[in-house]
Amino acid sequence: MSDIYDVGDKLVLRAEMRDSNGDLAVGGTVTCLVKHPDGTVEALSGIQNPSTGIYEKEFVFDDDGDYWVRWSSAGSNVYNAIEKKYPVRTRRVPDPS
Repeated sequence: MSDIYDVGDKLVLRAEMRDSNGDLAVGGTVTCLVKHPDGTVEALSGIQNPSTGIYEKEFVFDDDGDYWVRWSSAGSNVYNAIEKKYPVRTRRVPDPS
């Protein structure tokens, strides 16, 4: 079963970029696009590179529906494109105040 997130959840989006041998590699130019439930597409800035081949970015889900995230990279020996769906719902039971 896939994970389901709540509106307001913060997640670290993460991608691994690999070379033709399957080894983690520097991705060259790495981009992360988020398609929101309303169809708008956002290019995320401030992508972190904590170690070779690993790219991360914090993101907060601000609406319910399906988010699609696409990571892509183009470098001298690396080309990857990774897409993943993140279903987000409105909480039915609120936190107590």
